[in-house]
Amino acid sequence: MGRKIKIVLKSETKEFYGTLKIISNKLKRKEFYLIHNSYLVNYDKIKIQRNENVELINGEELPISRNNRNKMKEIFMNHIKWGI
Repeated sequence: MGRKIKIVLKSETKEFYGTLKIISNKLKRKEFYLIHNSYLVNYDKIKIQRNENVELINGEELPISRNNRNKMKEIFMNHIKWGI
């Protein structure tokens, strides 16, 4: 509660107070995944997915929580299989 959220867009960064769980629940697009309690990521912006982290197209690396690693593997395989 009361945490500062930073949203990185193509042309700007916005900051506000809230929780990622609420943001995650409001997003209806399938491309956004809560990879960690601190990170909600657009799958289209992931360059490389590893077991413990992802590298974004801007070069930034973000950790994947242990609880979300299997889910991210499944999502990755579905993207490869179905071209989503």
